[in-house]
Amino acid sequence: MAIAILVGVFGAISYYSTVLRPLAHTLQLWTLMVALVSARQSFRAGAIRGAVALTLSVVAFYVSKVVVYHLLYPGTNDDFSLLEVLMWCSVGVVGGFFLGAAGSRLGSGGWLAATAGTLFICLQIVDGVHRLDEYSDQLPIIFAAAAAVLLVALNCRTWKQLSQTLITAAPMALLAILILGVSDQLTK
Repeated sequence: MAIAILVGVFGAISYYSTVLRPLAHTLQLWTLMVALVSARQSFRAGAIRGAVALTLSVVAFYVSKVVVYHLLYPGTNDDFSLLEVLMWCSVGVVGGFFLGAAGSRLGSGGWLAATAGTLFICLQIVDGVHRLDEYSDQLPIIFAAAAAVLLVALNCRTWKQLSQTLITAAPMALLAILILGVSDQLTK
C-alpha cells in the first residue's frame, strides 16, 4: 500500500504549496487512488483494499502535514487534532469500503464496470469543477481530465463499454455530487 502513503504525503506537501494547494482540498487524489488499488480485484478484496488504502492515506496525510509544517516553520507548533484524524479515518474506512467495492468492478466488462468507471470519472470531474468555482484555479480541472483519461483507458476496452459509460454518466454525476456534498459538510 505504498501508493496510499505516497498520496497522503503528496496531499500534505500540496497543502503547503502555492501551486499544488488546490489539489490538497479536493477528493481527486484519494478517489483516484482507491480506483487504482481496487481495480480488477474481487468484491471483498476491492472493498478491503479501498478501506485500508484510504485510511492509511489519511494517517499519512496528517502525520506528513505536521512534519512539513515543522520543516517550514521551525520552533512553532501545529495543532494536531486527534478527533479530526479519527473522524477522517472513520470516513476513510466507510468511504474506502464502498468506493473500493465499486472500484473492484473496474477493468471487467458489463454494466457494473461501466457504472463504476463512470462514478470515478464523475467524482474527478465534479470535484474539479467545484474547486474551479471555489479557487479559480485550473489545476483541479487539469487533474480531472488526466484522471478521466486514465480511468477510461483502465475501464473501457471496447466501444460498447465506452457507450455504457456515457449512458451511465447522468446518474453517476448526481451520485458524485451527493458524495462530494457530504464531504464538504464534514469539512465544515
